[in-house]
Amino acid sequence: MKISIWDIKASSEDGMIMHFDIIVPINITNEKVVSTYANDYLKKNFFSTSQLTSSKCSFCQIESRSPHIIGQIHNTGYGVDEVKNYNT
Repeated sequence: MKISIWDIKASSEDGMIMHFDIIVPINITNEKVVSTYANDYLKKNFFSTSQLTSSKCSFCQIESRSPHIIGQIHNTGYGVDEVKNYNT
């Protein structure tokens, strides 16, 4: 499965920043679709955001990912790789 990786940063009103990647099949290129996936992930983690930014990684198209991520994609349409959470 060819996939694309989207870099996501979300800021909350209390100063928390969540940084994670949304991993989707390569044919998903619409930023609104990826933002929907990101917001879904944030809601599942009880993270209320006041600002969400996303950008498709220029060199992040790869052939495969871990079986766990591929399973997430098959189950929900996307996978998540959490990078970092921190206070500003």
